[in-house]
Amino acid sequence: MKQLQPVPLYAEPLATLGYLHVPHVDDAFCPFFHRPHAWPHTHHVHVVEAGGQEERRTLAFRDFLREHSDVAREYAALKHRLAALTDTTSADAREAYASAKSEFIERVVQVALTAGYPRRS
Repeated sequence: MKQLQPVPLYAEPLATLGYLHVPHVDDAFCPFFHRPHAWPHTHHVHVVEAGGQEERRTLAFRDFLREHSDVAREYAALKHRLAALTDTTSADAREAYASAKSEFIERVVQVALTAGYPRRS
């Protein structure tokens, strides 16, 4: 897997648009940026390798939710339940919120990949 390093190559141009890089263990394959710098964040960007595994997984999840409104509603309900339990002023709590969605996301990604997603036109 080709690593997305060095991060400043795209962190600096994204910073001119107001995005802040959030260092994370996933930086090798999916660096994360958000804006504005202060909470609440209104925009999130995950940088992935074009044509790489993480891009395929992300697009498979997106396309599957677009074509399966029942699963999209289930995901939305999960996010609402978790958000109600999350102290949004705490970065650790926000990370726990993201982690709590992982099992659902991984299950849907595996179903989507097995079913031939992402769809290419």
